[in-house]
Amino acid sequence: MSDTEWAAPRQRVSLVASLDTFLVRVAIPVLLTVTAGLKIWLLVQNRAAGSLLVSGSPRREALALVVELIVAWWFASGVGIELARLFGLVLFATFAGISLYWARLGLPTCGCFGQLTVSPWYTFGLDVALVVLLTLGLLARKKADRSAGLSSGLEAGRTLSQVALLLVGLALAAGTVWWQWDELVAPGDFLAELRGEPVSIVPPLLDAGHAPVGDTRHLTVALRNHTRSVAVVQGYQSSSFARVRIPVGTHIPPRGQVDMPIECIFCFTEGTAAGIYLLHVEVNGKLVTIQGAARGFVVKKEGKL
Repeated sequence: MSDTEWAAPRQRVSLVASLDTFLVRVAIPVLLTVTAGLKIWLLVQNRAAGSLLVSGSPRREALALVVELIVAWWFASGVGIELARLFGLVLFATFAGISLYWARLGLPTCGCFGQLTVSPWYTFGLDVALVVLLTLGLLARKKADRSAGLSSGLEAGRTLSQVALLLVGLALAAGTVWWQWDELVAPGDFLAELRGEPVSIVPPLLDAGHAPVGDTRHLTVALRNHTRSVAVVQGYQSSSFARVRIPVGTHIPPRGQVDMPIECIFCFTEGTAAGIYLLHVEVNGKLVTIQGAARGFVVKKEGKL
């Protein structure tokens, strides 16, 4: 076969290899740096309000950011680039699985980009695309190595080492999923922790409906404990419209909930009535204050002009 006939395959391999280099050394580091930066910005914006990226666990909060920045540096540096590609395959395949799981649950955002609302379906598509591109780049590199005349023994040894590293990575990913299984099967609690909400009131805004002046409505809201520790009600502050009726010392089980009675008193003149109430809960040795609200509409009493 002539040199001209060999030129096209070599050019195609070279082009794919060049795109793979751009993906690994530029695109992926930029993507991971941007996502970490958006999380840091969200943390800075919300810290004044007591909202943490990962509630109750500063070490995990820091770990989520540090891992993205370290991986971005690793890809950009080119150190251990073959291992980086395999690690990228495992990493983005894991991300794709999580995004697909959250998308099937109908969650509105993945939380990957801080305050930006990004559908899990979009991140799933992005992760799958990265897995495909990394796989094509890896295959192109192997083809280029063979055309460069690497010995079959050396190539086989390197392939076996890469497979071993890939299996180790998959084992680590599987171990992480097993360790965090209860969080994966309870994504609502997991996302609440990401938002910095160890305990929440559901619904946060209670609609008491319409009632005449002097009427009282007895309603309930749910207190949801998103942590793995028992939460204890230590006190509350009611308003003239929304009055809390829950005994101090009530225990909320880990990843569980209790009903909290709310009395809505329509003691205002006709029109919209609303009130805010505060609940003080101890969880993980810390006192947390949760805010809830209720609203209703006062109507004219029947038979009264």
